[in-house]
Amino acid sequence: MKKIATLAGRNLKWTQPRAFKREYELRAGDELAATLRFQGGFSSRATAESGDGCWLFHREGAFVRTTRIRACNSDVVIGTFKANTWKSGGTLEIGGRVFNATSRAFSSRYSFVRENGEALVELKNSGFLHRSAQVTLHPGAATDPQLPILVMLGWYLDLLMQRDAAAVAAAS
Repeated sequence: MKKIATLAGRNLKWTQPRAFKREYELRAGDELAATLRFQGGFSSRATAESGDGCWLFHREGAFVRTTRIRACNSDVVIGTFKANTWKSGGTLEIGGRVFNATSRAFSSRYSFVRENGEALVELKNSGFLHRSAQVTLHPGAATDPQLPILVMLGWYLDLLMQRDAAAVAAAS
């Protein structure tokens, strides 16, 4: 797998190779850049891996949702994403820095920006049986050391948001 920063400027796309399997691949054309695999059918635990490293994501809480990020094979939490219950998005704290996330469920977009408002990563999703998302890396993103986590965590959070929305729709 490639380091995500080396793929800046290329067409990046998250795909779901097999319907009904919660496994996803980030590709730049035919090149595999990253994977995201959920552990079990309904679990929020996922492993994200790229040429940059391997991380575990796990969402906790019902009303105040928090996602913890750990390096694979470690119990040390290196980052925390706190969802904003009343607005779409939330805040990621990692490496002593803060990133803001925004989501627009009806336009199928999820993005991360720096505290100063500078856009870094945007995902625009599509598909129903085979989930996918175009990934845009904005100028300055390639030099940010948190880029791999932003790209993989953004897709993870977007998938959980879509799953939650489907569950609400099914319940009503």
